[in-house]
Amino acid sequence: MPDWLHRQAELQPDGLALLVAGDPSSTRDERCWTFAELDAAATALAERLRAAGVRPGQTVAVLAANEPGYVVLIHALIRAGAVLVPLNVRLTPAELAWQVADSGADWLIYGQGFGETAAAVAATLPAPKSAVAVGPAIPPSPAPAMPPAAEAAGQPGRAPAPATPVPSHAKGWPCLLSLAGLASDLLMAGAATQGPVQAPCAMASAGGATTTSAGPTAPPSTGDTGAAAVPASAAVPSPASTAGLRAAIDLAAPHCIIYTSGTTGRPKGAVLTYGNHFWSAVQSALNLGLHRDDRWLCCVPLFHVSGLSIVFRSAIYGIPMVLHRRFDPAAVNASIERHRVTVISVVATMLQRMLDERGPRPYPEHLRCVLLGGGPAPRPLLEACAARGTPVVQTYGMTETASQFATLAPADALRKLGSAGKPLFFNRLRIVDERGRDLPPGQVGEIAVQGPTVSPGYHRRPDATGRAWREGWFHTGDLGYLDEEGYLYVADRRDDLIISGGENVYPAEVEAVLLAHPAVEEAGVVGVPDPEWGQVPVAVVRLREPHLDAAPDAGLGSGRHAVPEAGRTPAPVREVQPGRTPVPAPEAEPGRISTPAPGVRPDRTSAPAAPARDPERSRASAPVLAAQPSRYGLPAPDPARHPSPVTEEALLRFCAERLARYKVPRRVLFTSEPLPRTASGKLQRHVLRQRLGSA
Repeated sequence: MPDWLHRQAELQPDGLALLVAGDPSSTRDERCWTFAELDAAATALAERLRAAGVRPGQTVAVLAANEPGYVVLIHALIRAGAVLVPLNVRLTPAELAWQVADSGADWLIYGQGFGETAAAVAATLPAPKSAVAVGPAIPPSPAPAMPPAAEAAGQPGRAPAPATPVPSHAKGWPCLLSLAGLASDLLMAGAATQGPVQAPCAMASAGGATTTSAGPTAPPSTGDTGAAAVPASAAVPSPASTAGLRAAIDLAAPHCIIYTSGTTGRPKGAVLTYGNHFWSAVQSALNLGLHRDDRWLCCVPLFHVSGLSIVFRSAIYGIPMVLHRRFDPAAVNASIERHRVTVISVVATMLQRMLDERGPRPYPEHLRCVLLGGGPAPRPLLEACAARGTPVVQTYGMTETASQFATLAPADALRKLGSAGKPLFFNRLRIVDERGRDLPPGQVGEIAVQGPTVSPGYHRRPDATGRAWREGWFHTGDLGYLDEEGYLYVADRRDDLIISGGENVYPAEVEAVLLAHPAVEEAGVVGVPDPEWGQVPVAVVRLREPHLDAAPDAGLGSGRHAVPEAGRTPAPVREVQPGRTPVPAPEAEPGRISTPAPGVRPDRTSAPAAPARDPERSRASAPVLAAQPSRYGLPAPDPARHPSPVTEEALLRFCAERLARYKVPRRVLFTSEPLPRTASGKLQRHVLRQRLGSA
């Protein structure tokens, strides 16, 4: 089929394609591009990549944060016929080096601020094939040069011996390219915005004046670049007119290799085809609808499948993408208003911070869909959004399914609160037991999926592919169940399941209860070995800022990296002594837990007999909205009526009033550092287990 971006440039050359949001208090650094401009920049960059030596079929790793050049590069690599390997900028050089080597990348393109990291990655790999640091003017045949770090140190341009193991099939480091050097002048064509962008960006005509839907205006400001905007009416060059560039898209061809975080061992590279991305976009539109005035805000990383999917939805739907360089709740809230955003993709922690920053004010009516991914969301968060009319739609998906696989239809958002919905139109889903047999509604089992969005397998990992893809179904490793109407409820990761005394304990369920406490900002629950029960749950909690004096630094790391650095021993979690700083405790009424759907109790009859339980601690929970935490904009408990301190005993008592006894954490440990998460916001419980294990 035709190149998606180029086809939109033919259909609506003056249509707004990309808007890069700036400071919410100013419009100075906001810029936008039409489809014609973005298309022309992608073609020009593809030509430069070819001149630098990039050839069809080669693999190109990209280390960059959210920036307009990254969007252009994604489209340029399609036309160059290269396979993209987006790298997580939060990883250490050692972790990045493994992925670069495992992917067999021929090139490593780094974005602004990542030159030193790219050089460090190259330095950990075997002797170089060649390395080029490309400046603004790219010679037809780039001469070998030293990597930036070696050049700065005056050292020979040969990497030292590898500092960490690399895959045995690695053939040498990739060539280094600077994204700024490749594309900085191409990106100057974007027009600076003038006030709220509600119509296509103003483009300069040949005479220097600008034309908008409202008529001629003064010439636009060019910001700090000093570059004038280019006419949108200029002829759109066809990719086919440039020899060697790909003009059409083969849906069966591989587009990218995205490395998953995994729970054990090295990460695996999931191969996604163009067809995976295309059918994901088509199915999402069938479920959510497609409006002519839609604008999709992207504040998730472009190196993640969620961010990448927004780039392609923009090109396939022909709608603008509003790109944020990083997530800032105030900036995102302001952008929703200013740029009339209609759809946004976030994870629970991001949405929570957005509500904190916005306060009780409802979102504008033009915001029609908040897609919520990254794992099961806390029930109090969903109920608070429902109370204020925020249109939250839960999704279920992963890298291997090219983002969304199942999504709750907007009409069911309130009726099926907590559900991830039904599989998208062309997808199928089953709940199976250990032998692959289908389970009845209400019974928890492994989620197995099938459909055109599912990856064909893992890169260079036939063993892992064979274990996960069986008889035409991808076995996700996630646990969940279907209700009587076929709606999916995600319980947890199979690898995170805690079996205590023969009973299944789902960490997400216990975490949801802890998150209902108004003093708790983050909570993670993992199983630790126990000689009597096999495993017992232990909670790690980070308190909200007003209560941080009750939680000294637990040494869980800075949270910058998704996993600990190679060779570094994780610091142990230190306990907080009971009875420290008194802060209000929540009301005593029981709160609602998150996992079961209304009227559905997961069947656990196949589990061995459970230990005796305290009947007072096993009573069913009843929903009490008034007891939800104040961070969601709902009433907080009165400190005068509830003076109990936030101590380990207080949180254990809070859980005991809401959970069966065997689910109550054996210990609650405190940390002042953010809990480890993936780029999509998923809690990395295996990292917590590693760090607790070293205590």
